[in-house]
Amino acid sequence: MRLRDLSERYSLKEEIGRGSIGIIHRADDLLLGRLVAVKIMRPELRNQERQRARFVREAELSGRLGHPNIVPIYDVCEIDGGPALVMGLLAGRSLRTLLRMSQIRIGRMLGWFTQVCNGVAFAHDQGVIHRDIKPAHIFVGDFGQVVLTDWGLAKQVRQGLTPPGIEELPVQNRGDVTRVGDVVGTPAYMAPEQAEGRLDAVDHRADIYALGAILYEVMTGTRPYEASRSIDVLREVRKGPPEPPSQRAPHREISAALEAVCMKAMAREPTQRFQSALDLAANIEAQFDARSTTKPSAGEAAPQSGPLTADVSSTKRGPTTLVIARVQTGARASVASTEPGAAAPISVSEPPAVTHSAAPHEVTSETTSEDPATALATGRADAAAWLRHLQDANGHASEARRLFANLPNDPPRQVLGELWKLEGQSRDALERAAYHFVQASEGLEKAGDGTDTRSAKAHLHRDAWRAAETHGDLVSAQFHRALAEGFDDGALAGELARRAALTIETSPPGAVVDLSTVDDRGTVFSLGARLQLGKTPLVRRTVSATRAWLRLTSADGLAVHLPLKLSPGESRILELVLPRSSQVPPGFVFIAGGRYVMGTDDRAPGAGTPREVEVASFCMAKSPVTCEAYFEFLEDLLAAGIDAEPHLPRRAGEPLVTISDRRVAWRHDIFSAPEAPMRFVHKGDASAYAAWLGGRHGAALRLPTEEEWEYAAGGADGRAYPWGDRFAPGLADNRWRRAKGPAPLTGFPEDTSPLGMRNVAGGVSEWTSTGTDEEGRVIVRGGSWRARPDQCRIAARATMPPGVTHEAIGIRLAADVPISEPTGVDSGRGDQA
Repeated sequence: MRLRDLSERYSLKEEIGRGSIGIIHRADDLLLGRLVAVKIMRPELRNQERQRARFVREAELSGRLGHPNIVPIYDVCEIDGGPALVMGLLAGRSLRTLLRMSQIRIGRMLGWFTQVCNGVAFAHDQGVIHRDIKPAHIFVGDFGQVVLTDWGLAKQVRQGLTPPGIEELPVQNRGDVTRVGDVVGTPAYMAPEQAEGRLDAVDHRADIYALGAILYEVMTGTRPYEASRSIDVLREVRKGPPEPPSQRAPHREISAALEAVCMKAMAREPTQRFQSALDLAANIEAQFDARSTTKPSAGEAAPQSGPLTADVSSTKRGPTTLVIARVQTGARASVASTEPGAAAPISVSEPPAVTHSAAPHEVTSETTSEDPATALATGRADAAAWLRHLQDANGHASEARRLFANLPNDPPRQVLGELWKLEGQSRDALERAAYHFVQASEGLEKAGDGTDTRSAKAHLHRDAWRAAETHGDLVSAQFHRALAEGFDDGALAGELARRAALTIETSPPGAVVDLSTVDDRGTVFSLGARLQLGKTPLVRRTVSATRAWLRLTSADGLAVHLPLKLSPGESRILELVLPRSSQVPPGFVFIAGGRYVMGTDDRAPGAGTPREVEVASFCMAKSPVTCEAYFEFLEDLLAAGIDAEPHLPRRAGEPLVTISDRRVAWRHDIFSAPEAPMRFVHKGDASAYAAWLGGRHGAALRLPTEEEWEYAAGGADGRAYPWGDRFAPGLADNRWRRAKGPAPLTGFPEDTSPLGMRNVAGGVSEWTSTGTDEEGRVIVRGGSWRARPDQCRIAARATMPPGVTHEAIGIRLAADVPISEPTGVDSGRGDQA
């Protein structure tokens, strides 16, 4: 199978993992503008056809298993000369690592374990068995989301689902995987039929055995079979069952019911095990949902009776339901943790199990000695601490990105130390945030099911939903939104239903207001049907909480465009003073000023720390200055007897034009067309051109500030590129065109901001009037014909000495608007509806 080379799409960052077959990197997806994980085959294996085929097969099998508890596969391709899997990136650690952390109690781990069962159940339903489930292949996110990874040994066991060309391949040796004869898998978690090489007898119940072995390790802190060599582990597996967990770890209080569940999952004969991963999960859940004074005998597992029946039946319709249902119905898990870094013994004490004799009405909930009011107050305090630490983590990370973007080629040790310090502070704050989130969840569980408690739970998961959406974690976002809806008593209904209120006032009044929703699902955002809201003033009009596009048309025909990003439940107030259409210079567009948060795109080089800024209303040139316009400026100076020499375009100090008889002759190999953007001019040249053109039009023309530039380029809706949130070749004049210079400005219609500013992400970067504190350098904004995709993002920033010329830097002008009253779009003011 020939793979596409996508080396230019995925920009590899630091290594985050390594195995016997592949090396995993964090990477930027430059096309879709997201962070991903890329697993690249190790160089020494790339010439082995069977290993390459198995690598691709892993992608094709797991790529069809779309489930929140299975790692998503986005692409299979070739990067830097090797086969690569592009996967979802999740911040967190493997269960193998977490098992070594004594401060994590078993209740929390069992919650993760049931999520793994859900993912395995879904795979089995699709006819796929994993065959190598173990703690190292289970990944736990910082906020509790769990995914099963590494499907390299997976097998399709159901006819009709395997794509053409896919076949079962013999497994070659892997560092952590044993192959003896026909034995495939990791010995410590291998079912007896696997250990004996009876591959024809291996089905989905081998995965259930592996889950039981993991449960054994969770309960005891050790693997079921311990030996120094893999062959010795295999002998032990073949010999007989391991000793019961309570005998292996007598110092731990292990309930007989939980032990029975574990030993049933690890039964020697597949027919004696749980017959589905859902049944295994249900029996684990039963330990949380009910208690009884009678324990089953050592050989029995807790039955599927009591309040769990409805949950299990609904889970069979959707494998994610079990986890969500347990939280929504108020079921209590023994989920606890300690402050990061504090020592605490692991507790394996569980509530007694549901017994055979317990009828549904006899099952009682687990009790807690903590007063519900105290638990509620503690939960709320932890929720507030979670948000505070999460904001701290984001702040430190943003500052680290800003420092990294401005590192010189040979950075001083002191600067590197500051960078490392910021990165460490961000990690520490994120760990504290995760701790407080778990504590908040546990505290609110203990607070009962009263109105105030359910409201606190709804707000906690509402905030988690917002945080996950902000970080692009759509799976977690959907999960927390569902929980927020389940707990909400109606107070958050408007927000959860994605509705917002909009108030618009203009001076003079009477402007016609049209609203179109923005469909942001595609690469290029598109507008929905236009809805006329009426004439200003408009008070608290209910609209969809999403990206929206407002068009205001004044009485004398001036059209003003306002892109907005409305949050669910928000009440936004817009106040504008509109100029007369005659006050807008030709070739310019009026920009209604306002507040917005600048620098929120952490994937844009040099974006800096997010900060709220306010700009007054102004006008921005629709396009950069063309070669034709700038040469007209030079010739006008010559005609007036003014020396034009200081403002000639130059490269390395040498003029790129000649002057003869007060006429300017340019080199066509550099300035290819009159409509191409002007370049090779420094900031002084740009300011001189602004003064000259302003004198012609009787307008106060100038260079824009960088705050004005970013606002006009992206408006207030926070998009990454002028056309939307995803990069795509061909939408702007950048390095994907592989040209020797910029194209004429008449092309690339998609490279236009919502406010009418053209050629934002391509053509030439542009001087601003904003300086920096470092050696008098000046901020330069915008993409160019030489820019990489990340450099074309609206928030990308660069600096240049003001007296230097460059082949990719040109001019765009701004103009003040002669309005006597203060004016602005308040893109941040308002309250929550």
